[in-house]
This record gives sequence, C-alpha cells and structure tokens, in this order.
Amino acid sequence: MRAALLTVGCALLLACSPGVQGTYVGVKGQSVFDRIELASGGKVVVTLVGVPYDATYEVKGSAVVIDHGGQINEFKIEDGCLLDPMGGRYCKGGG
Repeated sequence: MRAALLTVGCALLLACSPGVQGTYVGVKGQSVFDRIELASGGKVVVTLVGVPYDATYEVKGSAVVIDHGGQINEFKIEDGCLLDPMGGRYCKGGG
C-alpha cells in the first residue's frame, strides 16, 4: 500500500513539475526520432531526420502523450528516459 501511494505521489509530482521538460536524444540504433524537446505549456518539438515538427504533449501518470495533429504517440517515463513501446529510447543528454 505504501509503495503504491509513493508511486502515485511521484507520478503526480512529475505531472505538476517541470521535471519532465528538456531535450531527450534518441539512442543511436534504437530510436525513430532524432530528439524530443518538451517545453513548458505542453509544447513539444519532435525532430525526425533533421526536420523539426511542432506538437503538443501532456503527462498522464507515468507517460508522456504527444499529439501531432491527431497522431498520438505515448512514451513511458523510466529512469530519466522516454520509452516508446514500438521501440525507441530517448534520454536526457543522449544517455
């Protein structure tokens, strides 16, 4: 019970803080996008083959959901990285 409350508390804190904001670089050979830049106000720039695309995002629990004109991508937040369930790992600083 205590662990569940801690997990929920951390997810809520992350959703309400700028902690998720920043530049996430695709791990070479494991990622579709070059990078994902999460900014304030729910704005995001996703770069694919050097071309930037503007989109929006929101944090839902332990995930970041990106909406680019109705195309939805959901990334799990884990160890300071964004994980794409279709394959792909994006980490702050390229980690």
